[in-house]
Amino acid sequence: AEAKFDNKRAPKPRTASASKPPRSGAAITPEKETAALAFVKQYHPELHGLLQSLRDHQPEEFEKAIRDLSRTAERLRPYRENDVARYELEVRMWQAQSRVELLTAQVLMGDSPELRKDLRTAVEHKLALQREVYRAERQRLTDRLNRLDQQIERLDNQGDAMVERQVELLLRPLKSDSKPRRPSPTKNLKTN
Repeated sequence: AEAKFDNKRAPKPRTASASKPPRSGAAITPEKETAALAFVKQYHPELHGLLQSLRDHQPEEFEKAIRDLSRTAERLRPYRENDVARYELEVRMWQAQSRVELLTAQVLMGDSPELRKDLRTAVEHKLALQREVYRAERQRLTDRLNRLDQQIERLDNQGDAMVERQVELLLRPLKSDSKPRRPSPTKNLKTN
């Protein structure tokens, strides 16, 4: 018996590019970098200065930070366009989280009682904002549930009438076709 070689299951040869670890993301476009830096400059000036330093001394970390900031700005964009109050709350939450991260890094580089106090205050502020986010989300969901309850009540109260209206609309084309038709003159003719 001759063994068959199944090419589909054969291991693929490794190439130089296959041995390299995958990049953490696509290259940052100048537009994304500009947008991310503008976002940070507007909402977190302290971080903007650190990013400039990263760009000069640790370009890979700078790219990673820009990628993360770009994702944050993209995540927040729908709120900015559709729900300004929610957008402002989410930006404040991001600012608080970013502040906590900056202070944590500072404490790790050079611990002091003052830095720890600042970190504690920043965490308290972040948690207060988180509570505010949760309350806003709960209110949004409560409003949505109220609208759903109204729709259910409407169906309960007006369901039969709604069925009749929809059936009438669906059958309307038949009513326009129900005009008496004259038989086609060629239809009744018999051919030998």
